[in-house]
Amino acid sequence: MGFRSRRARDGDLVYVTVPVPGWLKNELVDLAVLKELSFQKLVGLLLVNGVRDAEGRALLEVSDPVEPLVGVVAYLRGERRLEPCGLAVCDKKPVEVLGSTFCDTCGVCLL
Repeated sequence: MGFRSRRARDGDLVYVTVPVPGWLKNELVDLAVLKELSFQKLVGLLLVNGVRDAEGRALLEVSDPVEPLVGVVAYLRGERRLEPCGLAVCDKKPVEVLGSTFCDTCGVCLL
């Protein structure tokens, strides 16, 4: 029925194993994806906030993802399309150079 609780030194890195139902783990995974955190970082943050809340201290918050990172994640998930130059929107200005057409804005060949 579990182990006897023992304290660890503050500088130690320890692993805590806690059995949870599948639905709870699934919700934690979904929340980690939404916050763009690793599963371990999310669970650690939730544990720290649980202790801080019990002590009446302010809770730690995860800032919203940085906008460029959100764009990259959306691209990797297939939710967003990027132009060949890597920009989400490119005001293409075709220019002919030695028989090939390039975008004068970003320098990418337009074929």
